[in-house]
Amino acid sequence: MNDQDYIAFWKWFQENEEKLFFYENFEQELLPSALDELQRINKDLVFEIGPEIEGVREFVISANGMKNAFSDVIELVRHAPDFDRWEIIPFRQRKDVFDLEVELEDIILTPNDISFSYEKEKGRVNLTLFVENMDEENEKMYHMVFLLLDNIVGEYDVEMKIGTIDIYSDEEIAEEDEVYPLTKLPHIIDSLNTNSIH
Repeated sequence: MNDQDYIAFWKWFQENEEKLFFYENFEQELLPSALDELQRINKDLVFEIGPEIEGVREFVISANGMKNAFSDVIELVRHAPDFDRWEIIPFRQRKDVFDLEVELEDIILTPNDISFSYEKEKGRVNLTLFVENMDEENEKMYHMVFLLLDNIVGEYDVEMKIGTIDIYSDEEIAEEDEVYPLTKLPHIIDSLNTNSIH
């Protein structure tokens, strides 16, 4: 990608900024168009629009967990102009609260539904996740687990500080496994001596 591609996206954003800010009124037509414009840069890019808080919304640009798209996220945010009522944010950020839930169709997943064991290896954490009511045949559940990880640890740190991730049903926890609640994971990640973007 060259600079003109990033500039072209922000030109489109500025032209549609009013509608994007009130996207709830234009959702069906506008959000697919915004995604198309973003994926002209990289097919793995996605976005999230946060709630309006004191007249400002967050526009989060995510690589959707694909490391090959990280550089485009960083460059796109770097090229963003200043907006009065938008905060442009690279990557899904770690949330400070743990009353989170991810909902997809009729499935709801929260941090309380997941425990983990881990080992440290070469500056990274290898995870084994145990998920309550995990259907190992359901690909959507794996996607939900990764979305929850992005929100608890932060998308950048999931990719850069976590090594392998194995996911099982909580029925497979063995007596000898030392497991922790998922809310303990950020502390373990932060104990690694590597750089982080929050």
